[in-house]
Amino acid sequence: MRDYPIWVLVADGCRARVLVRTCPGAAWREHLERFRREGAERPRLVSGPVGPEQEAGARAEAAFAARLAQGLELGARGGQYQRLILVAPSRFLTHLHLVIGEAAREKLCGSLDRDLTRWPAPEIVSEIEKERAAYGLRQEPLRGRPCREP
Repeated sequence: MRDYPIWVLVADGCRARVLVRTCPGAAWREHLERFRREGAERPRLVSGPVGPEQEAGARAEAAFAARLAQGLELGARGGQYQRLILVAPSRFLTHLHLVIGEAAREKLCGSLDRDLTRWPAPEIVSEIEKERAAYGLRQEPLRGRPCREP
């Protein structure tokens, strides 16, 4: 099975972007389209009982996760990527795992429970590689022999 291209979805409850690597040794590139949740305002953490405002925010996050999962599913079925890595804070990562489709799930090779949406692409990739190395996971989806980029 081919390992490339790899997609890394970096998301939180408000925004998402996709990093793409076409072959080993190729530079990571950001997908042209960034995604934002409609009316996205970063959810505020509050203590105490959950009110209607927090419930509406949670529903909006779940809907955003479903929209992203639909795009990942279309990409997987269309052969646009061979491996998928999800990077998101815990709550949003849970939303994604609940709604991700079967074709995308088959290509999922890792998840990272971190909010890296505002980080530059090279630092995101470095963080993923550090996590994979710390837990002794195989490295080939992120590293490998260089190839010529198109």
